[in-house]
Amino acid sequence: MSSYSHCINIVQSSSFTEVKFNDYQSRRRLALQQNLRAYYNGLVSRNIAPGKIPADKIIPVAVSVKKIRPEGKDRETFTGTIRMLDYMAQRPMILNASIHVKEAGLPGKTVVVVEVSPQAFGHSPWQQLDEIQQGYTF
Repeated sequence: MSSYSHCINIVQSSSFTEVKFNDYQSRRRLALQQNLRAYYNGLVSRNIAPGKIPADKIIPVAVSVKKIRPEGKDRETFTGTIRMLDYMAQRPMILNASIHVKEAGLPGKTVVVVEVSPQAFGHSPWQQLDEIQQGYTF
């Protein structure tokens, strides 16, 4: 199995607390969407100039996240899609996401594991991603 060492630190901005919501799940879902959009916007924008991507090929990043029944030992589980520019192929692509919110094992700490693949759920990359995240002790 391949070794994965990339870590994304998704943080909540101070302006997030200024928005009023009806419930905790709406806040979590919106925070996930905003942070994923910011991450992928940054990823694409930093590759536009080096990749010599024409302006007419650039598309806005769109993220949609919905809460589903918690999987395994997750406190919460979400699925989502990320519509973005594949800056290497210079065409639109859709990434599927599975997001696992877990207890971190430390008081007041939470871990968010984000699994992303252009493959549909159920294909082999998802099995590998699940094995990786299940192998961690949080």
